[in-house]
Amino acid sequence: MVADSVNKTALHPGGVQPQREHTEIEEELHEKAHIDYDRVAIVANPSVAALYEDALVYETGSAITSSGALSAYSGAKTGRSPSDKRIVREPSSEKEIWWGPVNKEMSPDVWKINRERAVDYLNTRNRIYVIDGYAGWDERYRIRVRVVCARAYHALFMRNMLIRPSREELKTFHPDYVIYNAGAFPANRFTTGMTSATSVAINFAEKEMVILGTEYAGEMKKGVFTVLFYEMPVKHNVRLGEMRHVKWGFIFYRCTYSDESSWQRFMNIVRHRAELDIHETGGGTKAITSSLEISSFEDGSKFEGATIDQIREHFENWVCDSSRSILQEQGPDANPYPTARYTYPIHVDAEAMYSVVESAPQPPARDKDGIGYVNLINSYWRPQEPSSQCDEELHERDGNDDVGYMRTAA
Repeated sequence: MVADSVNKTALHPGGVQPQREHTEIEEELHEKAHIDYDRVAIVANPSVAALYEDALVYETGSAITSSGALSAYSGAKTGRSPSDKRIVREPSSEKEIWWGPVNKEMSPDVWKINRERAVDYLNTRNRIYVIDGYAGWDERYRIRVRVVCARAYHALFMRNMLIRPSREELKTFHPDYVIYNAGAFPANRFTTGMTSATSVAINFAEKEMVILGTEYAGEMKKGVFTVLFYEMPVKHNVRLGEMRHVKWGFIFYRCTYSDESSWQRFMNIVRHRAELDIHETGGGTKAITSSLEISSFEDGSKFEGATIDQIREHFENWVCDSSRSILQEQGPDANPYPTARYTYPIHVDAEAMYSVVESAPQPPARDKDGIGYVNLINSYWRPQEPSSQCDEELHERDGNDDVGYMRTAA
């Protein structure tokens, strides 16, 4: 009876945990950030299904929409907080940054306070998530990013945003940059330089990013962009902002031909929503809108009832032809695959088309619940060979749900 009551606390209801062997990821987080791996369950690179389940069980308000997407709440912040973004001013990077009202500085001491605050919060959680991935397709320039967060919604978002390593690559993955997302916990407003309870800070010397006071997932994505805009010119002389004028937009494959009027309505709705998104996000400049191109392949003899694999094969051939044209027009230094238009074709079957033109709210109303959907195909995807080792744990938490395409809101 005495033994059952010893060392039981609110944080350790099961008593003192027995010693166990820790994973390499757990050891790295413990060494670099003092994450308490004996108290906090560290869920590393979970599957989409596992993240859906955790979001539904542990995150209030989460739900699965009729299109299969996960709906989650970001709290008070439903967009980025640019006025709360900071870059740590330190010797290795300060001469490379244009300081001012956009790139606001943070002192190393304040950075340490915020980082410690974020880690302390993560150590109070029952479980945290780790997502490893690449930013950038080109192996010469891409960076390895690790996201450490407390919400399944954040983990799922970055699992989609980053390029997922293969199982073999995950075994030897060591990050170049780490994002500590403690967004559900506020920054201390009385810390020097804080303008609110929100803080999004990057330290190029430590190669880390810390988020406090905002649960808006886009801060992580934009943080990775900031890192790339810094790293590419400084280290590789690659200037992301100097890409030549290229087309961007979407390539649709029409795979249903029984209803011409519905197809025309579908394309009109897609164009309307794309233009509306550009306008609402402040990107409606003439250069951007004039280079938007929404195209479709419409040939019933080729594409009616076409499978995802058939579309991917046709798209790859089209991209090869397009890349040759780009190089001929812009010279050998041009990027032959400059935008996502050349990476992600869109498959539209009858079910997807009717979800947009019949089930979803019609313009000018917004489809806020993502009822209308299309099938977004990853043209780089290849089926992975089964692991040579029977590693059930790895199989359970990585890649088991990756089939090379996903439903996404239209």
